[in-house]
Amino acid sequence: MTKLLFNLEESMKKCPPQYLYAKGPNGEKWEGEPGTKFIKRHIMRIDSVMYLKDDQPKGEENVASNIKDIADSFNAKGWDHSEQPLVYWESPDGDKGDEGYHRTPAARRNGWETLPFDKIEYDTPLDQEVSKHNSNNGLPKKINRIKDTVKSVKRSVDLDYITADKIKDPKEIEIKALIERLTPGKG
Repeated sequence: MTKLLFNLEESMKKCPPQYLYAKGPNGEKWEGEPGTKFIKRHIMRIDSVMYLKDDQPKGEENVASNIKDIADSFNAKGWDHSEQPLVYWESPDGDKGDEGYHRTPAARRNGWETLPFDKIEYDTPLDQEVSKHNSNNGLPKKINRIKDTVKSVKRSVDLDYITADKIKDPKEIEIKALIERLTPGKG
């Protein structure tokens, strides 16, 4: 295994957390994803974070071609400090990864032991679902498709983050509001 050197100062400069998360570590208001709080950016072992298949927002989990493409990119140019680090949160079961699901096995393919991570906290489980989903809206990720958004809406209903009960919410305000959050800039 290889322990690469990452430049956290360069990462903070090229990928500032205040544009990724809504709150800073001391509660300061930032411009990023609502319902998220940045705790710290640091380098950690990739095997110390659990990425659970059922927690992933994509329609197809762990697609081999995605992992190969990312591994090839890592091999060709290393870590791009302008990209968002992987994201994890501290759960009662240990550190769980929410963003960077395919980058972990891609790094392993190249023998990497560590990667940059952002530790964050979520205001609500719904904010967590939205943040995971929206992390796939841009390079080097595979952009969200309609079926990925449908999966996030369905998970949010199944987990009782929002209601789909036509009696409680006859105008489907909660579902429509969630779809707007999951598809920023798409009207």
